[in-house]
Amino acid sequence: MTAVISKAAVLEHLLKRLAAASAAVIAVSAFLYGAFLLVAVLHTATRAKPEAAIETLSAELGTLQSRYLAETQTLTPQRAKELGFVVPEPAALVYASEPSRALSFTNGGY
Repeated sequence: MTAVISKAAVLEHLLKRLAAASAAVIAVSAFLYGAFLLVAVLHTATRAKPEAAIETLSAELGTLQSRYLAETQTLTPQRAKELGFVVPEPAALVYASEPSRALSFTNGGY
């Protein structure tokens, strides 16, 4: 009879240890889940500020582009001369040699 009681006591002790270990694993898992969830929320929150800045800069860029286009359409050859621009000279014809397949800075052969 004492052998049965001692086996029951050992099993009860093991079950208590297993329950404690399971509770510890659950507690650590819950803590890590909360930590990772907090990090994800913080990353999302920090990403919102640059996105708003990008939208603002995009709007400013659009305004500047439309202003640039309006200014270029009002520019005439006479106004360009008044501003100091000169007519460019015609470019000379430039011939290039056949491109080399060499992998050197000197292009020295194949």
